[in-house]
Amino acid sequence: MLIAGGHEQSRMVWKINGRRTTWTNVGLNLPEGTKFSSNPLLLDASTYLVNASGWGKGTGGVYRTTNGGATWMQVSALEANGTPLVATDGSIYWQLMSDRGLIRSTDRGQTWTQACGSGVIKGSRVIELPDNRLAALGGKNIKVFNRSRRDVDADSGTSAHAARWRRLCASAASLLIWIGIVGTKFSRTESFATNIKSKPSCALIQFFSVPHNGR
Repeated sequence: MLIAGGHEQSRMVWKINGRRTTWTNVGLNLPEGTKFSSNPLLLDASTYLVNASGWGKGTGGVYRTTNGGATWMQVSALEANGTPLVATDGSIYWQLMSDRGLIRSTDRGQTWTQACGSGVIKGSRVIELPDNRLAALGGKNIKVFNRSRRDVDADSGTSAHAARWRRLCASAASLLIWIGIVGTKFSRTESFATNIKSKPSCALIQFFSVPHNGR
């Protein structure tokens, strides 16, 4: 199964099942007037999350479906933005618009709490370090999160954690570039650009393996 959000487009969450060649826009079932649904997260074959955020007018927040997009429920009024992180312990972390902090869910997106406040993280993506701590840029420092606590420590950028963080970022950047190239080719091959009626712009596509005919 594939799921994709339209870049800066409202009520647009496309999915395709198995070997089918037709995309279905389940984002049309989001409430009217919601903001851009650019970053969906697929948890299983029936359960998805999607943010509603951006510069446009409308209602923001995080929305969740448990029936493959037939209906959606707002589970947070906070405007999540960008790609969420699913940590190794199953927790989901999502940054907020305009550097307003970070939210966390430990129950597959049903409820959310604030992991850090406004201004702590400065427009960067949160990643998970090999020791299971989280890290992100915060101004000129690297912020390191202990997942079991709400506090954040500033790393000067010279420690082993900082060096490891930089290596991970370089690897992640290379992967994102590869995804962007492959995604663009896929869009052209499958006429995905025609379906969403816009030029492909590296919208995140997430994969979920579903057993087919018992295999």
